[in-house]
Amino acid sequence: MLSFVFQNPRGLEIFLDLKVHDVPNTVKKTVASIASLKTAKYLTVHTSGNYEMLKSAQDTGLVELLGVTVLTSQSASKEQVKHLADLGVKSGLSGIIASAQEYSSIR
Repeated sequence: MLSFVFQNPRGLEIFLDLKVHDVPNTVKKTVASIASLKTAKYLTVHTSGNYEMLKSAQDTGLVELLGVTVLTSQSASKEQVKHLADLGVKSGLSGIIASAQEYSSIR
């Protein structure tokens, strides 16, 4: 579980690139905890989790979730990236993050 205090006195849109990934219940609690701080507008989750994990995170409805397909330090086929992007879309995420090389295959 995350434990930090952050104040956003200027009301900026904060993007937390945490790439949350765990069992569905833990992800749901983590997203809810981050959203309760009312400082982050966007939060990243790993689409490699699974549909249940992504849906649990999305069910909180408290912060816009962006799905990370594959880290640039990892290698993956275009089919795998497309599958992970499709999974993120199916689960209702607000957006997908992938490398520029994968853009044409997931658009």
